[in-house]
Amino acid sequence: MNLLKCPRCGEEYSPSYRRCPFCEEGDHPRKIKYNSSKQSGGRRVSDKKQTQSVRGAMAAVLVVVLLLLSWSLFGDKIVAKITPADDDTPGVQDDVNTPDDSNTNTDDPNANNGGTTDPNTGDEPNANDPANGSDTTATNPGTTTTPSTPTVDASALSIKTNVGTTLPKDANGNFDCTIKPSETIRLSVSGTDAAATWAVADASVLSISADGLITPAKVGTTTVTATVGGAVLTITVRIK
Repeated sequence: MNLLKCPRCGEEYSPSYRRCPFCEEGDHPRKIKYNSSKQSGGRRVSDKKQTQSVRGAMAAVLVVVLLLLSWSLFGDKIVAKITPADDDTPGVQDDVNTPDDSNTNTDDPNANNGGTTDPNTGDEPNANDPANGSDTTATNPGTTTTPSTPTVDASALSIKTNVGTTLPKDANGNFDCTIKPSETIRLSVSGTDAAATWAVADASVLSISADGLITPAKVGTTTVTATVGGAVLTITVRIK
């Protein structure tokens, strides 16, 4: 295809054009139409973005202000709850007197662990055991042991009855009492304030109470004793 050359502008163009398209474009420039609606819409979008940014910044500032205000009001309480209690708090004492069991010597075979005794100790005879034939009483050299003596003089004592009579005494210091099988009599020791302990040799003949009451059981003769202050009084009782 042969191109035509414009004598005005010198540009080559297709023969299909009646005139040089380059010259026409230069003589009549295209008018660009702007869509006002699109421009306003873009401005609105831009304004919204700016508003959102401002609101976000204000919200961040408000949050920071609220945090600072809360810290100024409740900061001490929060720190007190977070901080652990001091060891010197009143009422808390260190256990400094706890014994240390780690120093216990377990290698000593003679140590008394839990009340365990040495099995060899039970095989040794006890020198103070009467069964071994040794004397258990340690006496000091030069001292002698004397038997205990009555605290009451038996010769100064007498036996009285509940009817007001006094029992006779023989040459050996023994008393004599005769009652009937149907009678009872109460004996008492006179001459001391100490209490007497009564006993009978043959309980089949008579019985005697703790206060000296004699109750005959059958005809016969037996011996009643009264022990008072270490002294023993003997009474021969005849039931007939």
